[in-house]
Amino acid sequence: MENANQTSKIIQDWLNETDIYLIDQILKNRFHPEMKILDAGCGDGRNLNYFLYNNYNVYGVD
Repeated sequence: MENANQTSKIIQDWLNETDIYLIDQILKNRFHPEMKILDAGCGDGRNLNYFLYNNYNVYGVD
């Protein structure tokens, strides 16, 4: 049960920290690790976390 609670917390944190449009695009498999991704106007880089964690080639500029 502890692992389920930890997993639930991780998912909840990710959903709270990521733009809903980006989540939609990720779930539709619009991004692939071999792509170069530019987040123009990234601010503090909130939406880049998923890509960095999963070893995507990402760049952010604000």
